[in-house]
Amino acid sequence: MKTQYKTPILTSVFQIFAALFFLAAVFVLIVGFAGSSRETPAYIGVGVAVALAFSGLVYLGIGQAVEYLARSAYHNERTADATDLMAAQLRQTAKIQAAATKPLSQRLVTQAPTSDETDPDIAEHLARKAARGT
Repeated sequence: MKTQYKTPILTSVFQIFAALFFLAAVFVLIVGFAGSSRETPAYIGVGVAVALAFSGLVYLGIGQAVEYLARSAYHNERTADATDLMAAQLRQTAKIQAAATKPLSQRLVTQAPTSDETDPDIAEHLARKAARGT
């Protein structure tokens, strides 16, 4: 897998929403204190600002959850690719060792693969990897 990890677009969207809600909370707080009078007390603006700030925290948390889920999926795919390749290489090594323990008359008839492209296990892994585009 040659691709680098990229932050999901959904995470960026939730972070932008969180920033907008935080800015709206500050704006409502300033306007609430600046425009407060006997008819409209300041605590109404404070309540709305706290609600907006809490919504911003929720959006920020959702964005972080999406980020961690995407990061986990990315590293899981890397681990699966590495494990698949390692298993194919181990099978190739086992075939070579099995061929080396045969009597000389049988070794001359059947020869172990000499490269990764001729081994069917590794060739299959490389073909699957090429099909995925990684």
